[in-house]
Amino acid sequence: MISASSTFEKILSASFWGMLSTIVTGSVQLMIVPLLIGSYGKVDYGLIMIAFSIFAYIRMLDFGMQSGSIRFGTMWLSTDNYKRVNSLFQTNIYFSGLMGLLNALILIWLGNNDANLFNLSSEQQLLFKWMMWMLAINIVLDWLSTVFIILFSVNHEIGWISKITIVKNIVFFIAIMYVITFNIPLTWYFLTYTISSMAQLLLFLAISYRIKILSAAYLKPKLYKNIFKEVFSYSFGIFSMRVFQISALYLRPILISIVAVESTIIVADYSIIQSICALVIAFAGVFSQILLPLTSKSLALGEHDKISQIVHTGTKYISIFLSYLIFILVINVEPLLELYVGSEYTHLSTWVIVALITLFGLHNSPVSSLIIAHGRLTPLIKFSAINTLFSLTLVILFTQKYGVGGAILSYLIYTVLQTGFIYIYYTTLVFELQSKIIFVKSFAIPVFVGGISAILSITLSQLMYIEANVVKILVNSSLFVAVYTSLCLGFIVRPKEVKGLFLKFYNNKI
Repeated sequence: MISASSTFEKILSASFWGMLSTIVTGSVQLMIVPLLIGSYGKVDYGLIMIAFSIFAYIRMLDFGMQSGSIRFGTMWLSTDNYKRVNSLFQTNIYFSGLMGLLNALILIWLGNNDANLFNLSSEQQLLFKWMMWMLAINIVLDWLSTVFIILFSVNHEIGWISKITIVKNIVFFIAIMYVITFNIPLTWYFLTYTISSMAQLLLFLAISYRIKILSAAYLKPKLYKNIFKEVFSYSFGIFSMRVFQISALYLRPILISIVAVESTIIVADYSIIQSICALVIAFAGVFSQILLPLTSKSLALGEHDKISQIVHTGTKYISIFLSYLIFILVINVEPLLELYVGSEYTHLSTWVIVALITLFGLHNSPVSSLIIAHGRLTPLIKFSAINTLFSLTLVILFTQKYGVGGAILSYLIYTVLQTGFIYIYYTTLVFELQSKIIFVKSFAIPVFVGGISAILSITLSQLMYIEANVVKILVNSSLFVAVYTSLCLGFIVRPKEVKGLFLKFYNNKI
């Protein structure tokens, strides 16, 4: 049995390495965008993003088996039910291997039939074919790595997952630098991704053996129908909720590549915008990991007042956090784009701002965690399905007129409708919380104050003549932080409240 102190140490370690992994992954993704555009050009970069969008979408259709396997595996291991644990991993090897091969066949088929699906030239068709063949190999490796992610998670060795992910991204970056430095053909870029995935799988295998959590019996693929049925029934419920949200986001570049005339150029622009937004999404995702256990515990104990406090306070602090991130990016959007990908891309500034504003929808993480903890998912699944279909239809209609802006506008509409449904149905009717107060006091006021702070900081910075983009970003950001922090402490959060929050974290009471 793992001691409480040991468990706490592992939680701290996992949190640290998880944040570091997020920073490294985000940094690598940010750095490779200008490198690839500079080396291969905007059109070929767009082709790369079409291929990776297809890969990412297919890979995410995992039926929720990873989450379900971690839940049941942890439960059975904690009760020393090793027979079921063994059956679970053998079933996962069987399932992952089968799904990896099926996904690979889909990618190969798409690569061989791209002329019937995407608006690509004959030269691009050949490149795309080789890309999909490379990614077909990669997707098999990724599926097999999932088994080890489950293994490490079940044994409370989550920190190792983040460490190995960091190594994978470093290997990927080194390989990309080699390809770009020596001007190696585009198809070899995809080989670098496969090399990094192979390194990840081998590290998972070696480390799981070294820390003695891997049994040889786990690696024998065998389908246990009862185990699979039990895990799959739970997993598919979670997957049903996620699949429409995944589709709403990841199908956009794929649809653009099908309906748009200059598809690769538009997809390239969309990818640049998304790479900037990914920073906000990555850091905001940390809150969901913290809030879910808190809301689950309070819901189980029937602590309605505490749930209300978590939602009100959580929404307020997340809204403030998002305001810092989003408004700093908004006020610096032009110099950031110029530094990031070049002055010829500053025309994307307006759409970047719209995309960043859309991310304020992440403020409802406390209620979303409460929905998952409560388990009443069917209404959200049904609404998400309708909303996703509507949103993707708008992508097709808007892209013809607005180009990359069509994908951004359609996702903004999707987010507004999704957020509105959660407020009206779940916050008000299901959880009987004061949705108007939550929206106005915990969300609208912090965002409004953030907007005022952004206007004031821009006005002040315009009084100074600054030519260098780096200096301009530093001055704009410093002014905004100073103004927004002062207004927050004056009108939204009391200094005593902030001090109390830090003390609670320091004393491990949260």
